[in-house]
Amino acid sequence: SISNFITALFILDAKPLAAGQAGPTITFSKDDSKLYDKYYVLNASIAKMDSGSTLSEHDALEVMLVASACNYAEALSTWAFGSQARFISATKAWLSKNGLSGTTMVESTGLNPKNASTPTDLIAIGKLALANPVLAAIVALPSVDIPGVGYLANTNELLGHDGVTGIKTGTLADAGACLLFSAVFPVDGVKPLTLIGVVLGGGSHEAINTDVG
Repeated sequence: SISNFITALFILDAKPLAAGQAGPTITFSKDDSKLYDKYYVLNASIAKMDSGSTLSEHDALEVMLVASACNYAEALSTWAFGSQARFISATKAWLSKNGLSGTTMVESTGLNPKNASTPTDLIAIGKLALANPVLAAIVALPSVDIPGVGYLANTNELLGHDGVTGIKTGTLADAGACLLFSAVFPVDGVKPLTLIGVVLGGGSHEAINTDVG
């Protein structure tokens, strides 16, 4: 799911939104709707996506990030770049431009274990993401209720506790429980301090939540 978050950052680089802007309307095709079944059989996180249904770019990103919906990650990255091949090519260029040599993306969802990164890169990516007000606001949402999709709860149970404002959980059989997080702490007389951290390969999300909290 941390890959989903990185994919969203790429999408907003290609199709930028201003704060409060809904963005263009996306119409999901029959091929897009088939992604639900594709990721269902892989036991991945998914969300409703009917053929012919429409969502704004902003609402679609909320579904993708809050629900960690893999079908939305692939559909939106294809929409933004024209194909998955072009998406992967663009990610390589973006990562190189930003000096993130420790990060590899071979697909949009994170289900492929070849998607990999380092703590140093992930913290840098977190900083870049929080500099985008649209992305920063979405990852801070504890839940969303999207017309045509329904109510979706964020998997990050730390949101709203101990100053935590984001960013993304992740789970893979080979990688364990992971969390890229941000937290804001008040500091007397000065601007609040924003901390970005990452935990990889945790035994469980409950254990990570205890350690981070």
